[in-house]
Amino acid sequence: MTKSSRLEDDVPPGVKNERLHRVLDLQRGIAISQNREYIGREVDVLIEGRTRDDRPYGRTGNHRTVVIDGEGEIGEFATVSIEDATTAALLGKRVDSMVPQGAQ
Repeated sequence: MTKSSRLEDDVPPGVKNERLHRVLDLQRGIAISQNREYIGREVDVLIEGRTRDDRPYGRTGNHRTVVIDGEGEIGEFATVSIEDATTAALLGKRVDSMVPQGAQ
C-alpha cells in the first residue's frame, strides 16, 4: 500500500470525467496523426482474421492493424497500399501477396 492510496479522494467526479475526456481526445489526435503518416505507403501485413463485414485484416511488423480491401486468408502475407486511416486502423488495397514458407 502506498502513502497516496491512504489519502482522501478530494477530486470531484465531474473534474475526473473532464480530465479523462481531455486525455482521450489528446490520444485520439495523436493516433490519427500517426496513422495518417502511412497513407500512400505500401506495408506488408500478416492476415489474422476477418472483420464483421468479412474483409481480411491483419498487422504490420510494427503491430499496426490494417483492414484490407481485397482477398486474403488467415496466415497469408499481403502487401497493402494504405489509402486511409482511422484512430484504430489503417485501411488499404491489396497490391501483392506472398504465401508463408511451409504453407504450400
